[in-house]
Amino acid sequence: MSEYLLEKENTVFERNMLFIPEGIKWGKSFDINRNTYSIDDLKENNIFLEGVSSYLGIDADDIDSIISETEARYNNNKIEFTKTIRQWLQGKKKPSQKQANRHNCYDFCIALGMDINEIFEFMFKYFQIMPFYYKNRTDAIYYYCILNNKNYDTIVKMRDIAKDFPATNDETVDTAYIGRKISEIDNDEEFIEYLKNYCYDDGHQFATARRNILELLDKCKGEDYANVKKDSELLMTITGYNNQTGIKGGRHDKGISKSLFPPEFTTSFPDDNVLCKIRNDKKVSDEALRKLLILLSFYYYYKSRENAIRQIQITPEIIKESYEEFEAECNGRLAECGYVQLYPRNLYDWHIFNCANSEYPIEALKSLIKQQYADILDEE
Repeated sequence: MSEYLLEKENTVFERNMLFIPEGIKWGKSFDINRNTYSIDDLKENNIFLEGVSSYLGIDADDIDSIISETEARYNNNKIEFTKTIRQWLQGKKKPSQKQANRHNCYDFCIALGMDINEIFEFMFKYFQIMPFYYKNRTDAIYYYCILNNKNYDTIVKMRDIAKDFPATNDETVDTAYIGRKISEIDNDEEFIEYLKNYCYDDGHQFATARRNILELLDKCKGEDYANVKKDSELLMTITGYNNQTGIKGGRHDKGISKSLFPPEFTTSFPDDNVLCKIRNDKKVSDEALRKLLILLSFYYYYKSRENAIRQIQITPEIIKESYEEFEAECNGRLAECGYVQLYPRNLYDWHIFNCANSEYPIEALKSLIKQQYADILDEE
């Protein structure tokens, strides 16, 4: 195998990305001032369908042809074309980012005939999930089989064999190590034996994310940062939002879901309930963990930066430098935890990007959230 995956459509996938947390590279640096997306366009456009349209070479408006071609490819590869997939293509349902449903995403890529490079790109850009998270047994099986050109029947057989493997949850073994080991195996029996020793349940697959979040929570509550004692107080310091009462000093019956933010922003938005579950080691959705990780990274970085440059006049160059440094730091943390990096077509990420690209990012986020409430109250 080559050291680097091939460059496709201005996106470079470094081979080492499969093993170390450096984030996926776009080939060219993303400039938020030039490569802008209208928030209204992002709300209206179906990113998944755009990706399918581009890959198949069929106009995105010709839904019937896209469905017909996709179904034919599923049938040719002897993969069941389910109602769920049809609804994805019709725009009635969005592809799920939950761990339990990742096999549908892999099956879709395989059915369409994508190679490992194309799967890596499609998972990242259009499903917006981190491809090949090796601690998940499903991801490990697909990675091994795709890497070794196994047929789909082998994938089904291995998933059936592995479904009853007890979870080992060995937290001393990191994701990168597992990925390297899998890439060195080319024998099915050896792989199955290896998989027995490295299976993780949902709670332990993202143990690294939980640890990072707990560390960031404690750091952000420190004297040089929010200087508060409770997690809920920290959350309100960062966002100006109290999930129990809405905006501080505002209406008490308005939660974040009642704001003008799109559902992609409000769903699993960090709140007291999420923080409490993490503290008590209870199950939290992958999306909630990722969003909280981004939010805390954003606050910790810019509060540190604010303290460091308080006496310096802020210039466009300083804003750009800070923006790029935050992006790199946050992407590294996300990749380390098994999450896809910040992506400007993701509506939650896009709001964070825009706040980061301002003179006072923390205040910009508070102002943005407050405005989304003020507008809806004005409408009433």
